Amino acid sequence: MREHLAVSQFPAGSPVQRKNFPLRNRTMALISDATVIIEAGNTSGSLSHGWEALRLGRPLFLAKSVTEDAPLT
Repeated sequence: MREHLAVSQFPAGSPVQRKNFPLRNRTMALISDATVIIEAGNTSGSLSHGWEALRLGRPLFLAKSVTEDAPLT
């Protein structure tokens, strides 16, 4: 972080907590002009990020493999 830009709503040194991942995903969607998802599992944070991008009206691009691997449930 000393030599690069870091954007976070959490103070430096804060412990990583799973419950904060959706907030992190929203922040990434907010500061991005568009989102590109190349790979994502069923419980992946990438999917949460993608939904946030759509909710915010940002473009979302998915690799064909993401849509082909999605379950049909």
